[in-house]
Formats: sequence, structure tokens, C-alpha cells
Amino acid sequence: MVASTACELYGFRVTAERRGAAGTRGGDFYILAARAPGRIGIVIGDACGNGAEGEAQLASILPLAHELVRSGISPARLLVELNRVAILELPLDRFVTAVALELDVAHGILTAASAAHVPPLVRRAENVSMACSHAGCPLGFSEASTYVDEQHDLIAGDLIVLMTDGILEAIETDLLEMSTARSLFAEATEGARGVHRLFLRKVEERTSGQRTDDMTFVAVEALPEVSVSNANSFLQVG
Repeated sequence: MVASTACELYGFRVTAERRGAAGTRGGDFYILAARAPGRIGIVIGDACGNGAEGEAQLASILPLAHELVRSGISPARLLVELNRVAILELPLDRFVTAVALELDVAHGILTAASAAHVPPLVRRAENVSMACSHAGCPLGFSEASTYVDEQHDLIAGDLIVLMTDGILEAIETDLLEMSTARSLFAEATEGARGVHRLFLRKVEERTSGQRTDDMTFVAVEALPEVSVSNANSFLQVG
């Protein structure tokens, strides 16, 4: 199953795609919400297991995630609240990794918090860096889990990439430094759309079209001008 999005959302160009390992079901999700001109919230996550097994873990988490992304609370606080539900609802041997972000180009700040998820990549010109150097535990792992808001500069023209491990493991030999992913990101042209095409083409080349894990990819480009015509836009794939 392939579910894709391409839109301009409150001053950001977003392209996103979710692919199930088999059939129409999967344990990956992404949520995007417009909060204010030049300010959006994003969550990407990956439930333990894939296909129908992974999807089953999300039933109790997605409704709250949807609400929290729209609420405007900080990424770290959002993960704390999701962890509380995951502890109560998930089986003891199941968990969800996730990254939450707030992109505020009006104030020049990217805020991110991680629950043991693949780190977001941020590109300015050709320089690529990783966000979320301090990752907390997966959601559902421990009641004592804590999450930290990390802040980075954000300006118009910056590009942000988020992915689940199904993408990373398909293209990467260096899972810690993400050297292949960073090189791909640095060479991509045509903004978010070009980044999206390049990464997914590389996945197809490496896997010959055969998927053993769910895959989700989100590329976000901060635009020079902020449109308020879609102030109530809200998108979700789960």
C-alpha cells in the first residue's frame, strides 16, 4: 500500500509517503498540523512489528497523537503524553518509536524530541546535520521515560527529512552516522520534491521493489513566503 501527500502547508512545502510491507496495513504513521503562519507540527512514528501486527499497536495511540499535534504543546511534552497512553495500552513486549517536531520559521526555531526514532536530518545549502542527539526511550517502554526538546536554527530554504527505519535500513550501511542518507540529502535538488524522489528511487534500487518492513518518508521545505490561505489545513496518515 502506498499513501502519499504533496502540499504547501502554512509556509512549508511537504511531501510524504507511507508504504506498507504487504497489503494495505502497516505500523508506520505521520501527522502534520498547521498551527500558525510559518509554524507547523509534525510527528512520525513506527510501531513494533509491521503490516497488520504493527497497525494494531496504533489504535490507542493515533487519536491522542492527532489531538496533541494540533494542540501546540512542545515536542517533548507530546511524547510524554503519548508514552503514558502507550504504557497503559500496549502489550509488555510492544513499543512505538517516534519523533515530534515543531517548525517555526517566523521565529527561526526548529524544536525536536525523539523517542528512540531515526534522527531527523536538516539541510542548509549543502550542509546536512542530524537533530535529536539525545533520544529518549521508545513509547511504551517505561513510565520513567523522559524526553528533551532540542532547538536548532531554522530559516527559509532549509530542508528537513524524517523517515522510519524501513527507509534507513534499505539504503544505509552506517546506521549510526547515516552517511549514505546524509550524502543523498546533500546532493538532492529541487527542494522537498527532489529529495523525496531521490530517496525513494534509492530505496527501489536497493530493494528491487521488495519490501520486508513498513516505510515512511517525509520531506519538508521552509518557503520564503508564508501563505495563510490554508490556515485550517490538517493532514494525517496512520
